Amino acid sequence: MNRNLLLILLFLWLSACTSQDQDTSPTDVQTFETNSGLKISSGRYTKNVVDKLYQEALNENESLKSLDQDINNWWEYQGENLQDFNEFVSNNENYWFGVEEYINQMEDTILQEKTRAIFNAAQQTYHQRIANHANIKRNIELKNTILQDQHVLMKLIVTLQMMDVYQQNKLPAIAPLENVENMLDVLLDSTKNYTSLK
Repeated sequence: MNRNLLLILLFLWLSACTSQDQDTSPTDVQTFETNSGLKISSGRYTKNVVDKLYQEALNENESLKSLDQDINNWWEYQGENLQDFNEFVSNNENYWFGVEEYINQMEDTILQEKTRAIFNAAQQTYHQRIANHANIKRNIELKNTILQDQHVLMKLIVTLQMMDVYQQNKLPAIAPLENVENMLDVLLDSTKNYTSLK
């Protein structure tokens, strides 16, 4: 048998044994500390890395944690304070819908149109009464969208800084990759004696 091929097989066998000895379970986690004091954990199986890093940042930064909690609490606070107005609008909209259904049941078209005109005017008055409320509500909805985007951006920027430190400190040496490529080249070259097509 080709001497090079024997050496390759021996190398692969030794590599396999070493890999088995060093194999870690899925629950094994390694942790290192960044320059800013934030910890990044790495394991074979992890949940969403962004969420994991962000949670670690919250645990280390009280100011960030407080702000994040304020944002999360905001949605409940907002719902409680807008509940009365939302119910008020819902009751009125249901009323106007019901009015239209009853008007449509009227057989006398002249009377129907007169009635519809009266209630259209009443509905217009209603909209004028809630105009200021409705404008503020629209502003709130717009700002809620901005807040959601800012919350996402905050999470991304915070974790980007952590990943930058991780990339600088934990980039593996290139030598193992080069060794694998070189051994693969030798292995491929050894197959040529047995794979040439005539």
